[in-house]
Amino acid sequence: MNELDAITTEAPECIECKHFIESIGRPACKAFPYGIPSEIWQGFKKHHESYEGDHGLCFEAIVQN
Repeated sequence: MNELDAITTEAPECIECKHFIESIGRPACKAFPYGIPSEIWQGFKKHHESYEGDHGLCFEAIVQN
């Protein structure tokens, strides 16, 4: 796989999670306050199960009323 193969036009699932923290710098959330791991942010790994360092928090969809 080359660099272009990893480019996607889909938004990361993280932005649909209630734990996501909008920031100007590195993407972060309550599970990963110092930066979401790139394999999760880029969609190579789903965060629906425990992941090292996630403080016990996993993806939870934002509930729309």
